[in-house]
Amino acid sequence: MFSSYEKWRFQAEANDEAERLLSSQPMPSTAEDINMNDL
Repeated sequence: MFSSYEKWRFQAEANDEAERLLSSQPMPSTAEDINMNDL
């Protein structure tokens, strides 16, 4: 069983990995702005 800190750290690492993969792909800034506005 994981502690809450371990869960948070795993989630943070997964988010960093996803962010790195997304940033490596060419994406129009307008699409990113739309996604941010939707949040």
